[in-house]
Amino acid sequence: MKLLNKLDNTFWKVYSLEILFAFIFYFISSFFIKKIYSIIIIIQAIGSELPNYENIYADTITNEQAIALDNLVTALSSNFGNLILYTSILAILIFITYVILQSLAWNLLINQKVKSFKSYFWKFTFLSLILFFILVPLIFFIFVSSREFLLSYIFEGIFLKEPFLKVASYFIIFSFIVYLSFNSYVHINNKTFYQAIKTTFKFRKIHNFLIFLVLLIISLFIVRYGLIINSSYISVILQFIIILFMLTFYKRYLIEVICGDKDSNLSRH
Repeated sequence: MKLLNKLDNTFWKVYSLEILFAFIFYFISSFFIKKIYSIIIIIQAIGSELPNYENIYADTITNEQAIALDNLVTALSSNFGNLILYTSILAILIFITYVILQSLAWNLLINQKVKSFKSYFWKFTFLSLILFFILVPLIFFIFVSSREFLLSYIFEGIFLKEPFLKVASYFIIFSFIVYLSFNSYVHINNKTFYQAIKTTFKFRKIHNFLIFLVLLIISLFIVRYGLIINSSYISVILQFIIILFMLTFYKRYLIEVICGDKDSNLSRH
């Protein structure tokens, strides 16, 4: 199929859904991250007070010290509870937003219209829930591992090979899992959940994954150097509009590769 044929009305509808999800994700995340950050600051402030009581024993502590220590422990416990609460709400809201908008986008992009959406939605949700518990720890490992490498490279100009290779390996694993999830989102459209997973792991065309990996690397470069050139809100928005366009185009390409032009055309009727 020619390039311009991919940019039809369905493509722009799905692209709009991608942008909508990005904006909702941003506003939800920014609101709760501010809350979480303020709680972490309070926890750190409380923690800095606790060493003052480490050499106080039960037989020497005064009533005032006991009350103050009890208040600190209560405040610490309360703030840890709030931290868990806000983090959980953030995760739940993002997940709900993701499965609603992304299932609609994938269903529309595969079928050129919303088709058998209820069945597709529940399979999409179950698959996304599994991916959520796999990818969240992996993302955490990527951030933790990249911290040492980035700090050394940015502030000292030292390239640490071992931390870089660790980050790169985590990133490739992350990319590969996301790529497999994209494949699964296509297969669940006309297969049972088990059949879709089984078909997904019949991994043959490595070049499709490499294209996706290159796309992610290009996206990182766009964000990295886009912020260096211009860090304004307009610049950030333009960066993500470009990235979402490339991602939507890749999804369209992947659907045609998996389904084939013939199957894709049949599914549209």
